Amino acid sequence: MMKIFKIIFTSLIILLLIGIAGIFIFLQTFDANRFKPQIISAARDALGRAVDFDDIALRLSLSKGLELSLKQLRISDSTGFQNKDFLRVDSISLGVEVMPLLKKRQILVSSININSPECIIIRREDGLFNLQDLGKSASFKQGSADSSGTIVAVQAAAGIPLVFAKTILLSGGKVTYIDRLLEPEFILDISQLRLRIEDFSLKDTFAFIIEGSVFSEQNNLRVEGKIRLDLAGSKVSLSDLTITTDLSDLSLARLESSLAMLKGVELPEQLGGRINASITKIEVTREGLAPFNISVELSAGLVKYKQLARAFSPIEAEFKITESRIRIRQLSLGLDKGMIEVGGELDDYTAAQQFNFKADIQDLDLAKIFDQKAQPVKIEGLIGGDFTAQGSGFTLESLKESLLGEGSLEIKKGKLLDINVLKIVLSKISMIPNLVEKIQANLPERYKEKLKQKDTVITKAKASLAVANGIAMLEEVGVEAEGFIFSGRGKADFSGQFSLAGSFFIPADLAASMVKAVPELQYLLEETGEIRIPLQAAGKAGDIKFSVDLEYITGKIIKKKASEELGKALDKVFNRKSQPEEEPDSDTADTDTPPAKQEKSLEQELIENVFDLIFK
Repeated sequence: MMKIFKIIFTSLIILLLIGIAGIFIFLQTFDANRFKPQIISAARDALGRAVDFDDIALRLSLSKGLELSLKQLRISDSTGFQNKDFLRVDSISLGVEVMPLLKKRQILVSSININSPECIIIRREDGLFNLQDLGKSASFKQGSADSSGTIVAVQAAAGIPLVFAKTILLSGGKVTYIDRLLEPEFILDISQLRLRIEDFSLKDTFAFIIEGSVFSEQNNLRVEGKIRLDLAGSKVSLSDLTITTDLSDLSLARLESSLAMLKGVELPEQLGGRINASITKIEVTREGLAPFNISVELSAGLVKYKQLARAFSPIEAEFKITESRIRIRQLSLGLDKGMIEVGGELDDYTAAQQFNFKADIQDLDLAKIFDQKAQPVKIEGLIGGDFTAQGSGFTLESLKESLLGEGSLEIKKGKLLDINVLKIVLSKISMIPNLVEKIQANLPERYKEKLKQKDTVITKAKASLAVANGIAMLEEVGVEAEGFIFSGRGKADFSGQFSLAGSFFIPADLAASMVKAVPELQYLLEETGEIRIPLQAAGKAGDIKFSVDLEYITGKIIKKKASEELGKALDKVFNRKSQPEEEPDSDTADTDTPPAKQEKSLEQELIENVFDLIFK
């Protein structure tokens, strides 16, 4: 009896081995390409897109189980987006463990390898994405018209075996995102893409890691998070997302050539810093992205423009980004001991780009901001102030039209190097020959130094600022320096050109000494004892041109001289003798005390009024 059982058992094993060998031989010799038309048709019906591939193979492997491979997969794009394929993949291979499928109706995939996929995602001018209709047509064919694919999705989810994958690996990938809703269109390429998914499931949450290159020669982007697929609701949920990138790895040349919106925008020479973004939860449905909230932090940032002597560093920032708004919670840019702090918002950043912000400037060193090596005139000092602005758009033309702002500026401990403003202004009074030389020769020693100085020391400078129509208006400009005071107003444009017009005052004590040295200057004296010279300055930073109002000065000299001569003539007519001038006491002859203000006679006022009418 035992012998019979042994024979039967041996026979069964032999039959089983023969069956397994037969299946193995069958699968090894099976040509899956014979079913290519049926596979393509089924894929087309499922996706609602044209699908094609070059080769498909099915093999049985002792190490991988059932192995399926596909080469040169192509999925076309939706109508109205582009003529290129939506997705191209060089090769896909996956291994399926046979026993879980037979015992538990579970498809347990040991590994999926996807090599060199290329995907183009497009958002059209009407806001639709080219991936929103993937599979939608199939749902409508099989489900009711009002179900939107929900019934079919539920049935499919209930009818198909549960699918699990231990590991999914993607390498050499590239994703191109084109946003035509923006003007000009926005193009973002992510290359050298690598994806790793552990414990993939159609019903449970699973983790993923993405690495890639964005505007860089090397990998500079890393995304980690969790995904849950909701087949019934046609929804993908992402949670606990973290995105990190290093700005120092960015290729600015690539950035400029890739983004049409940056055409004409001067990019920095150097960028640095680490960006960390986090998203608690975000959902993607057939209708697109659901409302989201992204927290972004920038640490150890750095930016350097060619016009700057040094880079702004460190830069620290916190942003909040939603589907329609970017809020700057905190942005600080450091420069040596100075700081710029900014806060504000950008609304409708994909279209109208309406912004408002406020900036607070604290003790920025002008010598360390601008590269002034090639400039004939250099400026030093600490600048501070505040500025608020609003507008829309970030192109130069948009800013010229929409930017509105106001604020104030102040410079402390200032100095203009390689220029003596007082000396230049006096040299412009050409109707008094050799004025500067005469003053230098006859001034007291302590005042001579002011004209000999190589630089101009500015003790304080203030101005209020208003921006509109592409012009920055400088109001209430006040400059106090050693030897003069300037008061006026001016304007500047986006090209850096500026102009100032106002009054250049020489203080009474210095004016008195100048009048002693050059008596002709007495005709420029104001009632306060100061010398007033109408002054204009124009040019760009580092290239300033000064000019004085010679017509005003000439008119004032003629008026006062004529008034003086008329007074003498009236004295002769009425046979009056002028009072001899009192000689100064020898002890006070060299002092520069301004002359005391004297009351004018009725006759003097009448004469001056007449000449005021003449020279008006």
